[in-house]
Amino acid sequence: MKKEINCTKLNGERITESKDKVVIEEPLSIFVNGRHFVTTMISPQMKKEFVIGHLFSEGIIRDVEELESLQIEESIANVIISSPLKVLTARKLIVSGCGGGTSFLDESKLPEVSSDLKIDAYEVFEAVKSISGSDLHRITGGVHVVGLFDKESRICISEDIGRHNALDKVIGYGLTENIDFEDTFVACTGRISSEMALKCSVANIPVVASRGATTSLAIEIAEKTGLCIIGFVRGERMNVYTNRGRIITPNFVQIPPHRPISSSRGHAVRIRKQGLLDHPYRKNLLSLAFYRSLRHLCFSIRLRSCRKEKRFSAVLKARPFLSGTPPLR
Repeated sequence: MKKEINCTKLNGERITESKDKVVIEEPLSIFVNGRHFVTTMISPQMKKEFVIGHLFSEGIIRDVEELESLQIEESIANVIISSPLKVLTARKLIVSGCGGGTSFLDESKLPEVSSDLKIDAYEVFEAVKSISGSDLHRITGGVHVVGLFDKESRICISEDIGRHNALDKVIGYGLTENIDFEDTFVACTGRISSEMALKCSVANIPVVASRGATTSLAIEIAEKTGLCIIGFVRGERMNVYTNRGRIITPNFVQIPPHRPISSSRGHAVRIRKQGLLDHPYRKNLLSLAFYRSLRHLCFSIRLRSCRKEKRFSAVLKARPFLSGTPPLR
């Protein structure tokens, strides 16, 4: 949701009075069994899903059946659960997040992700691409987008000023729709922080991918729980930081680190065997093939000229050019 606001725009030496669309931010206070649990700043859509997902991902409830009632009036959410002592015994931990976040999770007691899900790399590319087309993000530039997917389709997409809030919303939606999280994965636009990794692990979501970066603590948590973290998903590139076995890469070839594709003829041959035009490195390979063809063509022209003028010494000097070391003159 957005709101139109008056503003003054400066562009070079020009000053104009205009209007701009900004995302709406408002507080939501959650009371559990009459006791204040947390107040957080969120985008106003999908409040019910946020409350359910937040309580679940923070370990306050294990499923929606523990909710006896949930009433939301403006900025107040009153929740009655069947385990009244959980909020009192929870340990509070301050973690990173958009605008600051609060988590009640204990890292030493995290469950392991129990899922056999394996997804194709191109499914990850398509998922991240689909959430990047958010109209609200395009218009305001002020929200994060999180999507919940399975191998067949998109289940839910949420938008919020906080990436952790958006994740809580898709988790809450999945709980209300009885979605089995072990067969799903998450795509998001923001950084994968430790809080995001914690929430995915608790929800038993095996894979989380983002256009952005991740953090060292998130990677440590993922290694302990079995979560697969993927960062910098852009175009046909991605960085898989943990549990690489969950990502299927049938059309990719492992390239040794610190060795560019143009420096190894053997690697280029292996990629061509798998289909040059379908491979993500096709642009580099086509450029390399064109360069080599042009190089040999130039040498042939030079060789003919040398033979015609019987300059055999020049031919001998030009022969090392076949290795590509000296430039043409």
